Amino acid sequence: MDNSTQIGNSDSTLIQQYLETGNNRFLAMLYERYKQRIFGRCMKMVRNVEEAKDLTSETFMRAFGHLSDFDITRPFYPWLSRIATNLCIDHLRKQSRQRFEQLGEHHARTQVEQEDNEDQERLAHKILNAIQKLKQPQRRCFCLFYIHHLSYKEISKITGLTYDQVRSHIQNGRRRFRILMEEK
Repeated sequence: MDNSTQIGNSDSTLIQQYLETGNNRFLAMLYERYKQRIFGRCMKMVRNVEEAKDLTSETFMRAFGHLSDFDITRPFYPWLSRIATNLCIDHLRKQSRQRFEQLGEHHARTQVEQEDNEDQERLAHKILNAIQKLKQPQRRCFCLFYIHHLSYKEISKITGLTYDQVRSHIQNGRRRFRILMEEK
């Protein structure tokens, strides 16, 4: 019989005991029980030891901060694993956005060095035209994400669109923007 199924030592019992007493010893037991599995999950997604360690810590801090929201009739590990997965996805998105911005900044620096003011004005006009040719929801989500640097959740709140709709509009808008920028 493994630790998690022993009477008095189940995940839900540990959570309930922590919520009743506030004794961090119960959290430490949960942490010890799942830290390797969560680290492995994070490592698999981000493929960087230091980032995986940070994300593992963040996962437990987030989970322990929201234990009162957890339904103790449900299994703990899938909930904890979902938190880790979401944190890793957000982390990878931020990295991707930073790379996209760095690429844009690098491209802009190169353009500034190689083109005179007239060429810069043409490029700015082309960018504006490309953005204007995006469908309205794509344009709005695209601009809020890349120009105003808002998260998908923030955009969802502002626009009233679902998270998945925002993600779809940004991805499709980015794809369409690239195509429009490559046109002569």
